Amino acid sequence: MEPFTAINTLHAIFNFLDRNDITLSEIIDYGVQFDSANILPNSFDHIIEEWSDNDQDYEAMKLLPKKYKDHVCIRSTPDGNCFFNSASLIIFGNENFNI
Repeated sequence: MEPFTAINTLHAIFNFLDRNDITLSEIIDYGVQFDSANILPNSFDHIIEEWSDNDQDYEAMKLLPKKYKDHVCIRSTPDGNCFFNSASLIIFGNENFNI
């Protein structure tokens, strides 16, 4: 994806998500228009499957239902962008791509 196109796409997504009256259904409908191959990395071989003790949020893991006992919660920066920080952590292993 070209940088100019990526910037325009990210701004359009931000403007859409910035609405106060948005519903989950609208988010899903909006998201299907994007080709994830152009947004996400070509390979997920580098996704971190194991996290250090300092990266894990043990208090949050206490809130997980039993069926998710094998899952972990990872700490993200609590700066109001935790959703985007978390998405960047999941995909890239760091918060550098939270935009």
